[in-house]
Amino acid sequence: MKKGLIFLSILTLFILPACDGKNDLSGKTFAISHKAISLIPPDVSREEIDDDDWYKTFLTLEFLNENEFTSTQLGKGTYELDRDDKEFTIRFENNNEHLEIGFNLEESKKDFSKYSAEINNLDFQPPDDNEVSHFQKFYMNINLAMENEYEFIRE
Repeated sequence: MKKGLIFLSILTLFILPACDGKNDLSGKTFAISHKAISLIPPDVSREEIDDDDWYKTFLTLEFLNENEFTSTQLGKGTYELDRDDKEFTIRFENNNEHLEIGFNLEESKKDFSKYSAEINNLDFQPPDDNEVSHFQKFYMNINLAMENEYEFIRE
């Protein structure tokens, strides 16, 4: 009985910290970037380019705590990172509108990047017609480009 209780206590010491819901993004800054196709010379294939010089940042996120970040482009927002670090969702909201971007993540094979990602969800709820939108231009740029490959580059 004592051995079982001791084992359970030790097991609890290891499991609880792993299940606390915290992630390792707090205090870090990432540039979410995509290949700048217009910069790539015509004689170079996209697959040959594996250097961060060919990537253009479209959003920089500075993680403040376990669910908030700030962005120079759009201000403060919230995020969710699932336990397996496979899905990442960012949200921007104000009184009039809502923008949500979901990413599928995987560990990057590129030396300069922490994660490779694809957008799996893009949701924009615009303001009423007589309100000014702060997110619409950004949403339109993402929606038009809809790049397939993004990199989360640690700054």
